[in-house]
Amino acid sequence: MKLLWADINASYSHSNLAFPAMEAQLPEKSRRLCEWSVVSGTTKSPQEELIMQITNFKPQFIFATGWLFNIAYLTELIEKCSVLMPETRAVLGGPEFLGDNRAFLERHPCISAVFKGEGEEIFPELIERILSGEQSEKGIPAWKELPGVEYICNGEYIRKESVRVKDFKRLVPPEESQFFNWDKPFVQLESSRGCFNGCRFCVSGISDARIEEIECEVVERRLNNILRHGIKEIRLLDRTFNGKCKRAVKLLEVFEKFSGRLRFHLEIHPAFINGELAEKLSGISEGLLHVEAGVQSLQEPVIKACNRKGSAEAAFNGLKKLLGSKRFLVHTDLIAGLPEYSYCQLLADIGRLVATGADEIQLELLKVLPGTCFREKSNEFGLKYSPFPPYEVMETPHTEYRELHLAKVLSKILEYWYNDPLWRGFSMEVSARKPMFLGELAAFLQKRNFLDTPYSSEGKSILLYDFCKKFHPSLTTLFTLFWVRAGLSLKKEPAAPLRKWHIGENEVPNPHFDASSRTTNYFYLDCEGRRHWFLFDYTIERHKPAKEFSDFLNYGINID
Repeated sequence: MKLLWADINASYSHSNLAFPAMEAQLPEKSRRLCEWSVVSGTTKSPQEELIMQITNFKPQFIFATGWLFNIAYLTELIEKCSVLMPETRAVLGGPEFLGDNRAFLERHPCISAVFKGEGEEIFPELIERILSGEQSEKGIPAWKELPGVEYICNGEYIRKESVRVKDFKRLVPPEESQFFNWDKPFVQLESSRGCFNGCRFCVSGISDARIEEIECEVVERRLNNILRHGIKEIRLLDRTFNGKCKRAVKLLEVFEKFSGRLRFHLEIHPAFINGELAEKLSGISEGLLHVEAGVQSLQEPVIKACNRKGSAEAAFNGLKKLLGSKRFLVHTDLIAGLPEYSYCQLLADIGRLVATGADEIQLELLKVLPGTCFREKSNEFGLKYSPFPPYEVMETPHTEYRELHLAKVLSKILEYWYNDPLWRGFSMEVSARKPMFLGELAAFLQKRNFLDTPYSSEGKSILLYDFCKKFHPSLTTLFTLFWVRAGLSLKKEPAAPLRKWHIGENEVPNPHFDASSRTTNYFYLDCEGRRHWFLFDYTIERHKPAKEFSDFLNYGINID
């Protein structure tokens, strides 16, 4: 039998783990009876090429995983294929189908069924029943009678409970599937399944808090296998790496064995970092980790409304512990539009996170995901959300639509001028001096079509300069300092305060002049009590300073 997996991802660097995770569980007998084809693409791929690949193969069944960023593309692709292959059955699974699927199935009759839940243990029986062609006494294909399989029959929606894997530790690893993709820059690895948190905005909060774990020795064997395939980065899929701090320490000891060969991206709940884990992290090999520290909000009523464990203040203190290590990059996040969360509180939380100097701050709008508590009880929480993916919240009792749009502007502001290391120092400095700076900048940019306009490195910097010049002229010299450090054009207006130093200009002594160098040009900028010297070597780079020195004005003391 010809079976096809439609592997549609958000970008080329990502790959779908669902198919190899399920295919790895198939017995050899089923494998021999199946002729599989995998058609891969992204949500930006021309559909014509994918349709030709699918229709040339002529599968009897198409399988795919649907989630908020690919579902629109995926359903359109399948509907077009169904016009050319009306007898082909399509079965979808994934996070998109964890809630009520009646409306989806009614809108897309070409999709025979959807699967709700975790599929690894059900998949072998699903394939076996498809291969057998058996039907139930009601004339329904036997595979549709399996737990988790939902469909429309004679106008009736057949709803099932979500399926959960019963024995996670006994699953065959996805890497053992013949369809595991080793060509991507990173590999996803799941060392535990489940989450103790129960957050109402997350699909992991749908089921009970049971967590199943793979032994650390098994994880180490899998990492050795992954390393043999030339992979350099591991993205751990565990919902909360430090759900059990003792195990987290043991895993870190395993990871350290791969220091210099593998890099691990993992998620830590900062409110639950105990002394043992903090000590381990403080001495971890440099560059081994990239840590995502989930904060979501620093307001206690918001955390309680989300049913998230750990206090807001404990999370903030844990974040500061992580940042104090200085041995790995720390990414943290906030979610605008959560219940009880006002725009003013969001601005205050952004200011607190900016002051920490975290390596990345991500701000997103709440996505009211299928199956989650916030979706099921959206009326109770007063959440008005878009009916279209990615289901972003549009209004809450505490945040107006206009303010949520401002939150989107703030998200791009953080991406442009905080997450960029060249401008992070400026963002931190102005936020400390003027707590309302980022909010004022968001209001300014909201009127300039900022969200829909792409900017170059220089373009985004001039935009920020225009705002400073108009509303905070006292900051323009400080802006010039960061403009020069960023290696931007010295001929543009933001560089105007910069002065070129010439030999013989006695009124401005140059303590850094090197008479032996014939390729160095010297510039200086007086900024807030200091004279910053920039040494440019045009044989190396035209605009980027080769060296920078900072002296106290009138004292000539070098502070670098």
